[in-house]
Amino acid sequence: MKKTITLLLALLLGAFSLIGQSIFISNKSRLNNKRNQFHRPIGLYQDQMITLDFSSYNLESGFTLERYDAQLGFSKSRDFKVASRNWVLKVFLSDSVVYWVTINRQKRGQVEVNLQSISTTLEGEPKQRSLGVYDWGEIGSGDIWVDFSQDRKKWVLAVLYNSSSKGFQPSARVGFLIADIQSQYRYVDTTLDTKNSAYELEWKSLEINNNSQVAACFFDDERLEKASLFSGKRQEKSEAFQFLLVQQFVQQGVCEASGNIRDAIIYCHPSTGNFYLAGYFQETESKGLDGCFIRSLQLSKDSLVLLHWFSDSEQRTLMGNLNSRKSERVQNFEIRDVIALDNGGWLLVGEQYYVTRQMETYYVNGLPQNTTRQFYHYGNLGLNFLNVDLEKQGEPIDSVVVIPKNQVSSNAGAHLLGYGMYICRNTINFIYNDNETEANRIMHIKINNKLDMERGWLFRQESIIGEIIPDEGKQIDYCMFAVPVIRSKEWYWMQILSDD
Repeated sequence: MKKTITLLLALLLGAFSLIGQSIFISNKSRLNNKRNQFHRPIGLYQDQMITLDFSSYNLESGFTLERYDAQLGFSKSRDFKVASRNWVLKVFLSDSVVYWVTINRQKRGQVEVNLQSISTTLEGEPKQRSLGVYDWGEIGSGDIWVDFSQDRKKWVLAVLYNSSSKGFQPSARVGFLIADIQSQYRYVDTTLDTKNSAYELEWKSLEINNNSQVAACFFDDERLEKASLFSGKRQEKSEAFQFLLVQQFVQQGVCEASGNIRDAIIYCHPSTGNFYLAGYFQETESKGLDGCFIRSLQLSKDSLVLLHWFSDSEQRTLMGNLNSRKSERVQNFEIRDVIALDNGGWLLVGEQYYVTRQMETYYVNGLPQNTTRQFYHYGNLGLNFLNVDLEKQGEPIDSVVVIPKNQVSSNAGAHLLGYGMYICRNTINFIYNDNETEANRIMHIKINNKLDMERGWLFRQESIIGEIIPDEGKQIDYCMFAVPVIRSKEWYWMQILSDD
């Protein structure tokens, strides 16, 4: 049995520059337009970065596409209007074309799906192709989700809706519209095995591979007892997570680990296209997490499950209290990312997250008024490195690495919390705002395949300050990360290019 190595990466007050790294800032503060307060990098084509700016959820108020050159010099911008009762669900780049998936919510609960596109030159009229009209009824923005494949040639729209058969009690159904960028598509749906309506279900994860196979996971707090897809055993207690596999038809199964699954996401392996489910489980009744797991979701084979129960030292490490002698349960961790390593192993990335409420009193004309403020806490990053072989006997954990951080803010600053991540051949990179002891400090952590850490600050100097919006950042190319950055109260684009 391989001995577990537990590491705690302490961030010291000193810093040094990161080696083999270039940083570019856009030459214009194009992002200070009050109409567009949200910003996303869409992708890179021939060193030209395409970005998306918008002001309303589902882009109902329209959106703007912009193009930047290799040094982030501004090249071109174009505004696009969105028709009434239309939602834009996803914008993505494939080769030299920008695509966006829209739905038109028509009368009597009918929904038309369209695929629109325009060249990365941002010239000419957008093209539009209809992919059918569907009876989904009144759906909300949380009921529908779109994702695209790694090669950006395929995409899937998944929807949770209630059937509308007359004389029968409405039942929850799921539909999958699977298409490619040439607008060839097919639609499959099925009735879900649940007592709840579609309004009470919640999407958790959706993936499509390059072969148009689909895996999805949703949260369901009350499930009908039925045979498991893989084990054939009936469930004696309800499970909170269910998964769906789609090839020629929809297969439904229970997300099984040990005890209750507290959080899970689906991962599509970039080389094989196989699907995996990974997350945290709770086996005991006491508050907190007992361990992590990963299981295969292959369509034609039995599921392989890897379970790991956290040791006392691993729990203290994940909670940032390695030197404590007391046992401490892992609490408030959510699974964020799953990474397949070059050696065949796996990395599970989790983050502490919870919300607290504080009662505050203020006075109006001398009379006390009470209000409640919410505070969002984004804590430690926990990295679980798993063994190469899912079927390997013995201890599955190679090491546990923790990056301590403590980010707290009310609604006004919540967009500055969290982290951005990008992957190179030999390193995994984490970027986040570290304002616990000093304002306007961006931390950059590199961890190599030997678990050595290199750390540094971006814009540490008083004359060059900035804060990133981690949730709006994205890896747009090999070893290249793009993210909006606020400098002197104005928005810019920043690219970080590493030579790893």
